[in-house]
Amino acid sequence: MTDTTRLYDLLAEWEERRQQGATVTAEQLCPDDPAMQDELRRRIVRQLRVRAVLDPPAAFPGPPPVVPAVDGYDILDVIGSGGMGVVYRARDRQLDRVVAVKMILAGGADGPQLARFRDEARAVAALQHPNIVQVFDAGETGGRPFLALEYVPGGSLARFGGGAPIAPQRAAEIVAALARGVQHAHDRGIVHRDLKPANVLLAPDGTPKVTDFGLAKRLGDDSGHTRTGVVIGSPSYMPPEQATGNHKAVGPATDVYSLGAILYELLTGRPPFVGETVLDTIRQVGEHPPVPPRALQPTVPKDLETVCLKCLQKEPGERYESAAALAADLGRFLAGEPVHARPPSVFGLIARNLQRANYHPAFANYAAWLFGIAPVCLLVHVVAYFLLRDHPRYPVLMSEVSLAVILGAQLVLHFAGRPTFRFVPPAQMRQFVTIWTVEWVGSFVVWVVLRLAVPEDHLELMFLAYPLWAVHLAHTYLSFATDAGWFYVHGSLFYLIAVGFVFVLPWAPLVLAGLMCVNMIASGLIIRRGLGIRRLPG
Repeated sequence: MTDTTRLYDLLAEWEERRQQGATVTAEQLCPDDPAMQDELRRRIVRQLRVRAVLDPPAAFPGPPPVVPAVDGYDILDVIGSGGMGVVYRARDRQLDRVVAVKMILAGGADGPQLARFRDEARAVAALQHPNIVQVFDAGETGGRPFLALEYVPGGSLARFGGGAPIAPQRAAEIVAALARGVQHAHDRGIVHRDLKPANVLLAPDGTPKVTDFGLAKRLGDDSGHTRTGVVIGSPSYMPPEQATGNHKAVGPATDVYSLGAILYELLTGRPPFVGETVLDTIRQVGEHPPVPPRALQPTVPKDLETVCLKCLQKEPGERYESAAALAADLGRFLAGEPVHARPPSVFGLIARNLQRANYHPAFANYAAWLFGIAPVCLLVHVVAYFLLRDHPRYPVLMSEVSLAVILGAQLVLHFAGRPTFRFVPPAQMRQFVTIWTVEWVGSFVVWVVLRLAVPEDHLELMFLAYPLWAVHLAHTYLSFATDAGWFYVHGSLFYLIAVGFVFVLPWAPLVLAGLMCVNMIASGLIIRRGLGIRRLPG
């Protein structure tokens, strides 16, 4: 990420947290970069000076910003500002009408910012819809480009509810209108990518209008001004594919998700995901389901909740197929007709849970080690069986072999995977290490307790370790199921296997060996299938 891109990302974070009522300094935003702190501090001061035009004099000390001269327009006052520019209310002298003039801030007209500004001009100029803010003119003054846009005096949707839920019918009307405007943009090959209440303006008659196409993307155009892995947009309103920086996956379904997030906030008074930090919010977007709106506001109609949650599905294919389809379903709700969206069935929820796979890509190498170790575990057991089966202490010796294989396999997997585990997020790595540590210690404790409790004249009771180990493995796989749904099946099967061991205790070592082999291979396949990517370099 370039310094310029990072600067704009930090400014966007500052603006978002300011709108949420938080106070954050340049030092808090980038504690590791003093030079960036200085530049960020200057930008923040500049934006505060712009806001001082509208605020009381005591809000910020110092002189107001210099009002630019724009040919053909009389600048009246400042109506808003953001990380990229400032918006003025102005009068068009020729047509004698009030417009909004959007201009890049002084000193900020560098390459990426100009590119985004020009993208917005091209995107909005191609759109003519009552639910999209219109562009009237484009030009340049004092070396800075500007847009003359339709003036919408009602303020943004972010201020409309004041942080409180609004009537469900009104919320449905607003989002249905926005969806029709968004569909108009999609029909012309433009995806907004930053739909949120702050980017929706309200006309005096209550008509909502989409604005700020600065992050818009043309469908089929992968050249863009953003690179894969760079997250753009507002995390609380963006879908998983956008939150992970996978810009190739961004399409119309991205805007459908954001419309659902806006509907969610209108119904509940808060976005579907809000973390303590931007990264925490992004993690929630990717991993957690949203709290159903009716759990926060019981008065929300069930059908409207179903429509909202369909928009917020993690997988793009599970959302509405288009913004038009969303608008149509909201129209059915407003007309008192049954909506087409339906909550998932019990079997649908089970299938979705089984398909869940949240492992970091670095675990692909871990899967490869599972494939390699599986046959070794089986071979060691088979060789030990033929060497020890006639020994008078066979039950003890064979259980020792099994314990050594269980613990040894885990140690090998741990140390072999360390070169790639450095890529894994700390929280997931801690969970992984904790679960396997409990499994390692538990397996050892089971064997020690049995060895101390079993009398010498009944050594065959040492085979009871195998059903106990099976129960312990069941617990382990059910713990891993929070990241890979198919491990629910693995854990359940090990409970059944534990019961079966009781009836085949003399053969338990070989049965365990076969199960370990099959289970390791199956686990590796589940991880690989869930990740769907190649191995990372180790």
